[in-house]
Amino acid sequence: MGLLYLASVVRKNGCKTGVVEASSLNLSYGETVRQILSLSPDYVGITATTVSIFHAAKLAKKIKERNKDIK
Repeated sequence: MGLLYLASVVRKNGCKTGVVEASSLNLSYGETVRQILSLSPDYVGITATTVSIFHAAKLAKKIKERNKDIK
């Protein structure tokens, strides 16, 4: 929910936002990265719980491998 709140505030202030809900759609890392990159983001936020923190780190690494400019 935190990222959705953040996205709504950013959107309200005139910035383009997008959300990829990989977990509920059961997307692979590759599919998730493709969807994220299709949005041409400058910034990517990743939500993770303690149990999924290593998955979040792996996803962040894969995004950076494809586009080093994304923060």
